[in-house]
Amino acid sequence: YDQAPHLHRKRLRLSARLKAIKNREPKVVNSIEREAAIEIVTRLKSEQAERTQHWHPLKIVSIASAIGAKTKFGRQPDGSWLATGDVPHKDTYIVTAQADAQDIQAVRFEGMTDKSMPAAGPGRYVPSGNFHFTEFQASAQPSTGVMTGAEPLKFIRASATHGDGINGQVSRGIDGNTNSHWSVHPYYGKQHNAVFELEKPVGHQGGTTFVIRMQFNGHERHLAGRFRLSYCTGELSPALRPPLLLAMREILTKPEPT
Repeated sequence: YDQAPHLHRKRLRLSARLKAIKNREPKVVNSIEREAAIEIVTRLKSEQAERTQHWHPLKIVSIASAIGAKTKFGRQPDGSWLATGDVPHKDTYIVTAQADAQDIQAVRFEGMTDKSMPAAGPGRYVPSGNFHFTEFQASAQPSTGVMTGAEPLKFIRASATHGDGINGQVSRGIDGNTNSHWSVHPYYGKQHNAVFELEKPVGHQGGTTFVIRMQFNGHERHLAGRFRLSYCTGELSPALRPPLLLAMREILTKPEPT
């Protein structure tokens, strides 16, 4: 018994709620689940907003096919690049890009959809739109001043929105094995992002020029079709560098719980 009437009423309400929870009364349980769902969605949106703020586009200078395929790479209004023309059995995209920052700690690859690709992509393989991303490699050198040769960069961690089982995880993209690959099977027609984190930060005064090699050495014609490259610095917390998992990202596209 509480001497203060308002405390006594509060205790009765809490006791009744606790009893309802123990009995798993549907109305009360559904209310708790809605509250938890709203909290999760709010947190995911906040984290996604911070991610968006701290990824910066690389300035693409050129993109070429390593095997000389007649593939054309066209810049899109959103800064992505769309591959058209030849779809060779296998290829490596050689990207020359620049950045002004001096504390670059990770590079992000966004495999994007496009209605011109099979099943909207993000790959060029017919009919599924899959890709087999074999290796992601990069080197860097100063954009100005004395050039002493590009320094190979070491990536120590890779994360992605989705990977196909044990053998199709994005970690295969930095394992040095040209017979393994990252695959987005079976989630075609959706954007898939990957983040490759550097062993140590890179960046030169006056800017840095990167040569990025994206190798597609899996099953034939499993090449990326539309993609965008960006970087982050130490401003982005390491905990928020990995992209949001596909399942979590799709939660954010659904109407908020009420």
